[in-house]
Amino acid sequence: MKGNKTKIASMILAASVAFMASACTVKFTDGDRTNTTEQASEEASEATAETKSTTEVSVSTEEEQTKTKDIPAPYVEVLDYLYDGLQSEEIKNTDFDELKYNMGPGISETAFYSEDPMNKLWYVLLDLDDNGTDELLIVKTYEYEDNGSFDEIQELYTITDGQLDHVFSGWGRSRYFLKADKSLFYDGNGGYAYISWEYVRLDGNQLVVTDSYYSTNEINGEMQDEVYVFHKTGTGEDELVGIRDDDTIPTIGETYVYSDKTYIADYK
Repeated sequence: MKGNKTKIASMILAASVAFMASACTVKFTDGDRTNTTEQASEEASEATAETKSTTEVSVSTEEEQTKTKDIPAPYVEVLDYLYDGLQSEEIKNTDFDELKYNMGPGISETAFYSEDPMNKLWYVLLDLDDNGTDELLIVKTYEYEDNGSFDEIQELYTITDGQLDHVFSGWGRSRYFLKADKSLFYDGNGGYAYISWEYVRLDGNQLVVTDSYYSTNEINGEMQDEVYVFHKTGTGEDELVGIRDDDTIPTIGETYVYSDKTYIADYK
């Protein structure tokens, strides 16, 4: 209905301009008719161009409102900043510890190194803890030669008492992955010998660790030739899993399949 009103308004305006042009031409003598016609034509063109421009702005605004109508206002602010900041390269030219909304080095790295960051980062709304509040996940898909592709969460936000709440930032040495059951797998890399793996879940605005492993080449204060994997038992004495290899490293398991994601380039 709104599109029809715009079309009708444009038609009325065009008809009015045509009528005005005709009246002006008849009003003057033959000697002035050419200039008067040209003037009327220019006025009509300007009016049509202005109408077209206004219509385009209106349609663009309506499209933006349609895209964001189901997004909570605190998340709209984050996505507006991310979209505008990537497009203008403001984020690329800003130190990550000065980015707004507590965005971390993952966003900064993508903005700086990617040729097309707006088509590398995407977002999705998901209720990770089933409390009735959707979280905002900003994600990037990484391709690995040996392990295939993984969707790594760069930023996680939730809403607490109506206010935006930043839960964590992910990046190359601090990676978060979403599992099929909407819990999280964390991979914290401090080097080959010092890695932590955690199975966590979101509870409101807090991360709760449900299971944890780590690797080290130090046992009882003595450095070892091998790197070992330990399981944190929570009883004071960690369990030795074995020498670090493909069989002892904790795995993500089945990952979540994102069915409704939007690239930042398509946000507006």
